[in-house]
Amino acid sequence: MPSGNRAEILEHLGYEWWMFRSAHALLSEHGAEGDPVRNALVESLAIHGRNLAYFFHEKKRPKKDDWNAEDLEIELSPMPQELRAWCNEVNKRIAHLTAKRINALDKWNPGAIRPLLEKRIAAVKSHLRGDTPADWIGDRGAGYRARFTSPLALMTHPSSIAIPLEPLSFLEGDAAVSPTGTAKPPEITEAGPKGAVGAKGSQ
Repeated sequence: MPSGNRAEILEHLGYEWWMFRSAHALLSEHGAEGDPVRNALVESLAIHGRNLAYFFHEKKRPKKDDWNAEDLEIELSPMPQELRAWCNEVNKRIAHLTAKRINALDKWNPGAIRPLLEKRIAAVKSHLRGDTPADWIGDRGAGYRARFTSPLALMTHPSSIAIPLEPLSFLEGDAAVSPTGTAKPPEITEAGPKGAVGAKGSQ
């Protein structure tokens, strides 16, 4: 088992889950083509989703200090096809420079993998029962932002420092809300606008 206690693993697992949900929610506010913020959110969603999939389903550890669910004494289960396809797309289109990037992006469907990840998060909380902190970062509402007070804080992993948080005004939980108060479900039709990450013609 890699170094690290249960509290450390839970904190970083919670951060991955929080960031996956937050990127999913915030993407509905950045739909314009050529928006670098949208591209960054797509990449965040993709990488955090892949990290969660590997944590819950991948027995092989590329590095000896990598964590997986077994470090929380939770049995690994075979990776669902939807999550395997997601990981493959992330590896080819975002995590590495590959020939796949010259092709038009396939449609990404976070809505298909999110319930699978939610099920695994729920299993962790059920297995650990009272060991999950009451203020666990994994339960934090999606769409929160930190008020950074120094340049150093901007370079520090959000899960490792104590910083004040404030909710974004246009978010309620995981759903984006318009100025009129009408909820808009976070939908994504592709991993990035034309001419963005991995899109045809962007090489």
